[in-house]
Amino acid sequence: MQPIEFITDFLLITTVGGLFATSVMVALMTLITRSGITNADMVRAIGSYFTRSRSSSFLVGGFIHYTAGIVFA
Repeated sequence: MQPIEFITDFLLITTVGGLFATSVMVALMTLITRSGITNADMVRAIGSYFTRSRSSSFLVGGFIHYTAGIVFA
């Protein structure tokens, strides 16, 4: 296997793994929030920290959350 193929495969697999794991975490936090146990909407919390508004917080929070998920993978 060539080094460039190894690096490309590694980056692709870790990116897909990070996206999958982050999606599962967001889904579980959404289920917790919707069940009424507690407010676990971290995507909106992260987004509203940066935007200072609830209306535009989901997109910004999602971008930051998924970027962090890929980096941590």
